[in-house]
Amino acid sequence: NNFKILGSFKVCKYPSGIAFDSKGRVFITSLEDNMVHVYDLKFSEIASFGGPGKSNFKLYIPEDVAVDDEGNIYVANTENGRITVFTNTFTPLFETNSQYLGISSVETENSHIIASDAFHNVVWVFEIKKQYLDYSFSVAVSPDVANISINDFVNIYFTVSNTGLKSDNYSFSVSLTNSNAFRFSIFEQSNTFSLAPNYTKRIRLKIESKDIAKIGDSTQVIIKVNSTNSGLIISSNSIVRVVSNLTPGILLDEGNCSLGENVSVPIYVKNPHGIRGISFDLVFDKNKAGFISLNLEPSFLNSVVLTNPTDTGLTFLIEFPKDNYIFNTAKIGSLIFKSVSIGSTILQIQNAKYATVTDEIVEFDNVYPGGITINPYLIVNIPDGFITTSQTITISGKTTPGCEVKINGLTIPVDTTGNFSYKLTLSSYLSSIFITSKAKTGEETT
Repeated sequence: NNFKILGSFKVCKYPSGIAFDSKGRVFITSLEDNMVHVYDLKFSEIASFGGPGKSNFKLYIPEDVAVDDEGNIYVANTENGRITVFTNTFTPLFETNSQYLGISSVETENSHIIASDAFHNVVWVFEIKKQYLDYSFSVAVSPDVANISINDFVNIYFTVSNTGLKSDNYSFSVSLTNSNAFRFSIFEQSNTFSLAPNYTKRIRLKIESKDIAKIGDSTQVIIKVNSTNSGLIISSNSIVRVVSNLTPGILLDEGNCSLGENVSVPIYVKNPHGIRGISFDLVFDKNKAGFISLNLEPSFLNSVVLTNPTDTGLTFLIEFPKDNYIFNTAKIGSLIFKSVSIGSTILQIQNAKYATVTDEIVEFDNVYPGGITINPYLIVNIPDGFITTSQTITISGKTTPGCEVKINGLTIPVDTTGNFSYKLTLSSYLSSIFITSKAKTGEETT
């Protein structure tokens, strides 16, 4: 009778590790949903984070959790072979390489991580260097897995987030594990970019299956991102597969514009077998773009469209006209956004469902996100058809403040309001004048 039960509390399914922080919060890892659940001292749930997956900062069988003196949360990401670390506000901070498969418990002590490894019968000791906090970053991918047909394509989006305390410079490389059956295109003009703390950069890849691809072929799409200041390299990957008899899918395309302009993003329903309506949640960064309208294609103008704003985007419900139910891949319209700030955002689709002609409600198996890129605006004060007999001309204009302007590769001064002016000497060797404005995150207008 040395122990007395004071009570029991219902928590998440299959709880594993448990830890407490100085704010009176309780952290419990769940082996059922691969999340870290957060409770108050009465075990009322107040938040959760993590989520299942193999990519960076996703969890798979998280067996333990620990909290350091600053409130950072350390997760024994067992089947992913990593220790994954989040800030005290549950945002990704840093994680180890994925070479420690079997980590089953984790503790922190005096800027060190101590972890036991049940697979290899060892204890690992890691030093937490300050540079991890200054120059930490994360790489996320969407979608994790995509199914396409032969001679088909899908857009894969990688998002790099600067989770550190200082600005950093990055470079990236892309590879495929099966380049015989697949190829990729990169839409970035450069493989280097910079990010201030809490800023993100979206990298779009187009993955295509070749005509020699066969049903069952697959490839990993691997991106490696390198931090210039810390030397840390993080890899993330997506899997693209060639399958037969694709089930219905919903696809958003890509939109580009200059700051101050509106941007249009086409929306398609792929491989339908009689669809009379669709519904989905659209999630996007409202700091980058603001939704204006859904412009339907002429054949769908009589559709009933309902929208409802949410904290992270919008919910859509679209019922098609009875004489135009969808039996073939079709563009139903375009989402119109206003640009708010330079950068890019992924247009995520969640909770996507469709209604069949027999009134059955079915979840879309294939969901393809889209994206928006907003480039610097650039105005050059040279009229069309300009002719001069002078050997020098003055090129002036205005761009988004904070961007770098180059004239034929030469960087020229830009004031704090975005104005620039430069005297260019002409010669018989000068056939073209190229003027570019480039944001620190890599977006560029020519």
